[in-house]
Amino acid sequence: MRAAFNVTMLIFCLSCACENRMNHVKFHPIVLSGDALVVSKEAFDDAHRANVIQVLDFYKERYQLDDEGNILIPKQTWEDRDLMWNYSNKAKDKAWLDSHKP
Repeated sequence: MRAAFNVTMLIFCLSCACENRMNHVKFHPIVLSGDALVVSKEAFDDAHRANVIQVLDFYKERYQLDDEGNILIPKQTWEDRDLMWNYSNKAKDKAWLDSHKP
Protein backbone atom coordinates (compact mmCIF):
# COMPACT_ATOMS: atom_id res chain seq x y z
CA MET A 1 0.00 0.00 0.00
CA ARG A 2 2.77 2.45 0.93
CA ALA A 3 4.73 1.59 -2.23
CA ALA A 4 1.67 2.36 -4.38
CA PHE A 5 1.30 5.72 -2.62
CA ASN A 6 4.99 6.53 -3.19
CA VAL A 7 4.71 5.66 -6.89
CA THR A 8 1.56 7.76 -7.22
CA MET A 9 3.25 10.74 -5.56
CA LEU A 10 6.33 10.35 -7.77
CA ILE A 11 4.19 10.32 -10.91
CA PHE A 12 2.25 13.37 -9.68
CA CYS A 13 5.44 15.32 -8.94
CA LEU A 14 6.99 14.45 -12.29
CA SER A 15 3.84 15.46 -14.16
CA CYS A 16 3.75 18.80 -12.32
CA ALA A 17 7.40 19.41 -13.15
CA CYS A 18 6.86 18.55 -16.81
CA GLU A 19 3.77 20.73 -17.04
CA ASN A 20 5.62 23.61 -15.42
CA ARG A 21 8.51 23.29 -17.91
CA MET A 22 6.06 23.10 -20.83
CA ASN A 23 4.55 26.46 -19.81
CA HIS A 24 7.96 28.12 -19.88
CA VAL A 25 10.22 29.07 -22.78
CA LYS A 26 13.87 30.01 -23.00
CA PHE A 27 14.56 33.73 -22.68
CA HIS A 28 16.34 35.33 -25.62
CA PRO A 29 17.21 39.03 -25.83
CA ILE A 30 14.95 41.07 -28.11
CA VAL A 31 16.31 43.84 -30.34
CA LEU A 32 14.78 46.40 -32.66
CA SER A 33 15.54 45.65 -36.32
CA GLY A 34 14.03 48.30 -38.56
CA ASP A 35 10.45 48.52 -37.33
CA ALA A 36 10.31 44.99 -35.92
CA LEU A 37 11.22 43.50 -32.57
CA VAL A 38 13.21 40.33 -33.23
CA VAL A 39 15.17 37.75 -31.28
CA SER A 40 18.82 38.77 -31.04
CA LYS A 41 21.45 36.57 -32.62
CA GLU A 42 24.11 37.84 -30.16
CA ALA A 43 25.76 35.38 -27.81
CA PHE A 44 24.22 35.26 -24.33
CA ASP A 45 27.09 35.18 -21.82
CA ASP A 46 27.06 34.66 -18.03
CA ALA A 47 27.29 38.40 -17.27
CA HIS A 48 24.29 39.19 -19.47
CA ARG A 49 22.38 36.27 -17.93
CA ALA A 50 23.03 37.74 -14.46
CA ASN A 51 21.81 41.14 -15.69
CA VAL A 52 18.61 39.64 -17.09
CA ILE A 53 18.01 37.88 -13.78
CA GLN A 54 18.52 41.19 -11.95
CA VAL A 55 15.88 42.82 -14.19
CA LEU A 56 13.44 39.92 -13.77
CA ASP A 57 13.93 39.97 -10.01
CA PHE A 58 13.35 43.73 -9.86
CA TYR A 59 10.04 43.37 -11.70
CA LYS A 60 9.14 40.24 -9.70
CA GLU A 61 8.80 38.17 -12.86
CA ARG A 62 8.64 34.42 -12.47
CA TYR A 63 11.50 32.48 -14.05
CA GLN A 64 13.40 29.26 -13.69
CA LEU A 65 16.91 28.17 -14.57
CA ASP A 66 17.26 24.90 -16.41
CA ASP A 67 20.12 22.43 -15.97
CA GLU A 68 22.26 24.36 -18.49
CA GLY A 69 21.66 27.73 -16.81
CA ASN A 70 19.17 28.97 -19.41
CA ILE A 71 16.53 31.36 -18.15
CA LEU A 72 13.02 29.97 -18.61
CA ILE A 73 10.12 32.41 -18.44
CA PRO A 74 6.36 31.88 -18.72
CA LYS A 75 5.16 31.69 -22.33
CA GLN A 76 2.67 34.47 -21.68
CA THR A 77 5.47 36.81 -20.55
CA TRP A 78 7.62 35.88 -23.56
CA GLU A 79 4.78 36.67 -25.96
CA ASP A 80 4.80 40.33 -24.86
CA ARG A 81 7.62 41.41 -27.17
CA ASP A 82 7.53 45.05 -26.03
CA LEU A 83 8.06 43.92 -22.44
CA MET A 84 10.85 41.53 -23.48
CA TRP A 85 12.52 44.34 -25.45
CA ASN A 86 12.27 46.58 -22.39
CA TYR A 87 13.85 43.91 -20.18
CA SER A 88 16.53 43.20 -22.79
CA ASN A 89 17.48 46.89 -22.95
CA LYS A 90 17.57 47.24 -19.17
CA ALA A 91 19.86 44.19 -18.94
CA LYS A 92 22.38 46.07 -21.15
CA ASP A 93 21.98 49.46 -19.40
CA LYS A 94 24.77 49.82 -16.82
CA ALA A 95 23.22 52.95 -15.29
CA TRP A 96 19.86 51.19 -14.80
CA LEU A 97 21.54 48.10 -13.34
CA ASP A 98 23.66 50.21 -10.96
CA SER A 99 20.64 52.18 -9.76
CA HIS A 100 18.50 49.04 -9.27
CA LYS A 101 20.85 46.78 -7.36
CA PRO A 102 19.24 43.99 -5.34
